[in-house]
Amino acid sequence: MGKILDKATKYILETKDKNPKSVMANAGVSVATAYAAIKEAETALKDARNSLVVETKPAIVGVIADTHIPFEHPDYLEFCKRTFDRFGVDKVVHIGDLVDNHAASRFQSELKAMNVEEELELTVKALKPWIEAFPEMNLCLGNHDRIPGRQAKSVGIPQSFIKTFEELYELPSTIKCDMTFEIDGVHYDHGLGSGGMYGAKNTSQKMGQSFVQGHTHMHAGVYYNSDAKGRTYFGMNVGCGIDQSAYAFNYAAGMRGELTLGCGIVVEGKEGYFIPMK
Repeated sequence: MGKILDKATKYILETKDKNPKSVMANAGVSVATAYAAIKEAETALKDARNSLVVETKPAIVGVIADTHIPFEHPDYLEFCKRTFDRFGVDKVVHIGDLVDNHAASRFQSELKAMNVEEELELTVKALKPWIEAFPEMNLCLGNHDRIPGRQAKSVGIPQSFIKTFEELYELPSTIKCDMTFEIDGVHYDHGLGSGGMYGAKNTSQKMGQSFVQGHTHMHAGVYYNSDAKGRTYFGMNVGCGIDQSAYAFNYAAGMRGELTLGCGIVVEGKEGYFIPMK
């Protein structure tokens, strides 16, 4: 019966015909063999489908804070690498403002500032060790990242006439740029419109899910909320990774307090940790 069953099963797999009477007639088998062959074929198809399903497990995500390259803190890259290695990070998210674009901003540049081309050249050079360290990264585009596009738009130049962000800063295709990302039910974006000490907490409550942001350089930390249905989620601000002494941040000289340097760790979409740099 083995060869006969195999013949009938092969017929079913090739024709997708699972009508017992049709199998009996076309494969030349008995009713019992036809039903057995149909069962064998369904099992084979199920195994084939299962083999195509990629098992995914919740990730440990490392979150890089605002870097404002080329004005990042000189120790920040090594701090992120060391921290991510310590936590066994699977995925990396940059929370936005990867670059600063000080010279291209609509605001008055510092008198000692580089011009646009000089800053772009230095930025591309300074980005290379970051790309080498984190070649597969999700980048949430921040307000500073989008300055060239906004400036072009302000004088009527459409996006199709200028380089994309990836082209301008020579980013590899493995770095994915978008406004937002969602990993294991956690929402990541730069945090525009979510300012202040409790911005991340308030936004996570509004969204009804865990939320991670940057943007607010002086504040960092994690705040957990539980809703009426007993679901617990968190809001996290990851601070920044910038060099406060750089001329690009002279505008903040009169502010009270220091910038909060650090990065974030999200464990399997359930736990959020801010790791201070100092």
